[in-house]
Amino acid sequence: MNGYILKKFKVGDKTWSYFANADYGLMKEGENSYEVYTIDANGNKSSSITVKVMYKPETPATESPADSVDEDSAVTG
Repeated sequence: MNGYILKKFKVGDKTWSYFANADYGLMKEGENSYEVYTIDANGNKSSSITVKVMYKPETPATESPADSVDEDSAVTG
């Protein structure tokens, strides 16, 4: 993904999974492309498929002054 080659798969594995995590720099904001293919024991590469994932990081919510009022000192009516 984004030029990173996954290497945790063993010959004969029938399934795989991958969890992209932006915290480790594995995804960038915007379009991220996954090229998926196999390489056999002789080094022959299969046809590939490309999966594109759009990533937009969440922005932390900002606290408004009204949200930061201590409930014990809040005036209620």
